[in-house]
Amino acid sequence: MSKNTRRTFLKTVGLTVGGVGVAGASARQTDKFAESDESHHCDDATTSDVNWRFGPHSPFRHTPAVGEKTVYAREDGEYLYAIDRETGTERWRFEVTGDDDPAGTVGPVLCDGTVYVAGNSGDDTRLYAVDAATGEERWSFFVSGGVRTTPTVEDGTLYFASFTHSTTYALDTDTGDVQWTFTGDCDPLGHPRDDVLVTAGNAYVVDGNNLWALDADDGGVEWALRPNEFSLYALAVTDDTVYVGLSDGSSCVADGNLVALDAASGTERWSTDVSGLSTADEIEVGGGRVYVVSYVHDPTRLVALNGDDGTEHWSFEVDETGVANTTEQGVIEHSHTVYDGNVYFSANRSVYQLDGDDGSVSARWDAEYPIIEAPAVTEDAVYADSAFDDRTNRYGYVYSFDRDE
Repeated sequence: MSKNTRRTFLKTVGLTVGGVGVAGASARQTDKFAESDESHHCDDATTSDVNWRFGPHSPFRHTPAVGEKTVYAREDGEYLYAIDRETGTERWRFEVTGDDDPAGTVGPVLCDGTVYVAGNSGDDTRLYAVDAATGEERWSFFVSGGVRTTPTVEDGTLYFASFTHSTTYALDTDTGDVQWTFTGDCDPLGHPRDDVLVTAGNAYVVDGNNLWALDADDGGVEWALRPNEFSLYALAVTDDTVYVGLSDGSSCVADGNLVALDAASGTERWSTDVSGLSTADEIEVGGGRVYVVSYVHDPTRLVALNGDDGTEHWSFEVDETGVANTTEQGVIEHSHTVYDGNVYFSANRSVYQLDGDDGSVSARWDAEYPIIEAPAVTEDAVYADSAFDDRTNRYGYVYSFDRDE
């Protein structure tokens, strides 16, 4: 089974989507690695070429979905775009009912010849299934309360959570019919804080107040973590482990701000207080490692830990002052991507490639405007959305960067 976080479909190293190995924001491996204790800071690295740039259009703020011949990108405004992967030209566009509210859009999801994308206009929100080859609508589903997290596809089922009305849905991917819904049991479901993640027969939902493990087939509660305070921030899963990010001081849950739980039972495997992080805001997994980011304080830090016991191995800092605000450096934005032993993250107008073993910078790709979300990474390219929005001027691009080594 595989993880799908906010930005793109099944972000797993080597995942085949239309014949292409693609990663969007995370990966899952089990190899061991040598212990180290290193800290790194931003410095210069080789900047590679731009294959193409698509736009300008309205701001693009989400990880693109990448197929064998096509890249799919969702703008803030009306459209989902299909872009030729080789040339960067438009193949088709699909009009999505919604508005220009960046908080009201989520990134596209690609699976088995279908692109899933949500519009957002208050209570008039629709989730669409679109033919990936033609751009024709296959079905749509009305969602009361808006969709603020990227859907997950697993074994013919589409999982997502509405925001305002706080309901988790499981839909049949062929028809859009509801298989089950979940709104909480003795505690009502709060606003979802991360995507619904699926592994080992369970669907995991974190809503700030609770972590729910639901039977993926019928939505029944398998177990729940209830700290009774608004303290749960991020979620990542592998086949057998659930990683949960917490705020500082959540000692009623675990001793620290990151806890690893047994995926089947919910029992704690380990917990740790990640150094220098007040909150574990984003978590990704890959190659036996757990990568944690906190971006609400200065300096922003990305920390790599051992997935088996939480031992810290290296950290990477991006200072929010001075040179960090130039086009070369900046704040680590939201999630990051793990692919083929490397970690990719967006920092202001750049995408950085870090060596997963020691955190050193091995490559950098620069855009004209800030890259808000994690890139999608394939064998030969890095794909990233960019956005500029000063309330008067609003535009963005989709980039294909060359990563041939």
